[in-house]
Amino acid sequence: MTELIPGLPDHIVAASCRRGISGDEFERVLRPVMEAALDIYERIDVVLVLDEQPGDPSSRSLWDDGKLGMADLRKFRRLALVSDLDWVRTLVSTFGFFAPCKLKRFGVDELDEALAWIKQ
Repeated sequence: MTELIPGLPDHIVAASCRRGISGDEFERVLRPVMEAALDIYERIDVVLVLDEQPGDPSSRSLWDDGKLGMADLRKFRRLALVSDLDWVRTLVSTFGFFAPCKLKRFGVDELDEALAWIKQ
C-alpha cells in the first residue's frame, strides 16, 4: 500500500511504498498528486520509499511498464529513492548519471537524510 508522507512543502511529493507499488497504483495514487504539484510548479521534488518483501507487487514495474519514465524525470528537480533493494542500487548507480534530474539513493534507514536532501 502506498501512503503519502505528510508535512512537506507543496513542491515535494513523498510516498512510502513499503509493500511495493504496481503501475496501476502509481497512476491512481501518485500521478494525481504529482500532476497537481506540477500545475503550480515547473519542476517538483519526489521521494519514493521502496521497501517490498517477497510476494509484494514489484516497484520495478514502474520502470518496466513505463509508468515512471524519462518524461516524468524531466519534470523533477530531485528524486530520492529510499530503498535497500538491489535493483534500485543498480538503477541509480548505472543510470543515475543520465537522469535529467538530480537522483540519489538512500538506504531505508536514511529517510531523514533523504528528506533533508530533497528540501535543499
